[in-house]
Amino acid sequence: MLPIELADTDALPAADQALDQLDRTAREIGKGDCQPRILIWRMKRALVVTRRETRLPGFARAASRMASAGWPVSVRGSGGNTCAVGPGTIQIALAFPRPPEGVTLDGVYDALVQPILSAIFQFGAEAEVAPVPASFCSGRYDIAVNGRKIAGLAQQWHGPAGRGGYVIAAASVIVDEDPAELAAAVNGFAGLCDGVERCSANAITTLAREAREVVNGTDLPSRFSDRLRNSATAKSFGRLIGRNGLLELRQ
Repeated sequence: MLPIELADTDALPAADQALDQLDRTAREIGKGDCQPRILIWRMKRALVVTRRETRLPGFARAASRMASAGWPVSVRGSGGNTCAVGPGTIQIALAFPRPPEGVTLDGVYDALVQPILSAIFQFGAEAEVAPVPASFCSGRYDIAVNGRKIAGLAQQWHGPAGRGGYVIAAASVIVDEDPAELAAAVNGFAGLCDGVERCSANAITTLAREAREVVNGTDLPSRFSDRLRNSATAKSFGRLIGRNGLLELRQ
């Protein structure tokens, strides 16, 4: 299971390590070797790209250049476009066996969105689900505050139901990072690799900027992860995937 919280930046896992462990855990869940999980973690700075983008002209050279600049490139299994993460972003994932019927992409997104909106609201910020086209990895289920992206969601569905299939629904929440640095990293990669979408720093925001609660001098990512963990309980997802005892979520 991925770490719930790590306050020491030097101890955070690299993105490759964290994503690999997420995939391994999800496969074990699909096979029935362990129970479904809600995972909340932080990881080191990285650009996280899709498998599609690894096939773009110039990808290998661009990835090498960005790694030398302090932005190693990791590959995720979901769709979308390049996004930037760091110690000031919080990752949350719901991993569970692929259900036989009645569960939709929108239903999973709706369930994952609610605890994130709740945790953001607890800091006095009003968030909503809305696409932010100029942000990195823009999608229909972006979470925005004052018209700027603060979180993005993605899903992976693998294999058949009842035969090892599993689902990963994940989100990345920008808690305390510099939007200009995140955008510069994505745009630097786009400048080296044809086909990567550019973004605008003005389309990105952070909880540190939007929170009304006083947050100076505190470890805001740790505090946010605590509130997110309290919001993202098994009860949050019971209506979606708990019918007939199908799932028992554990944190």
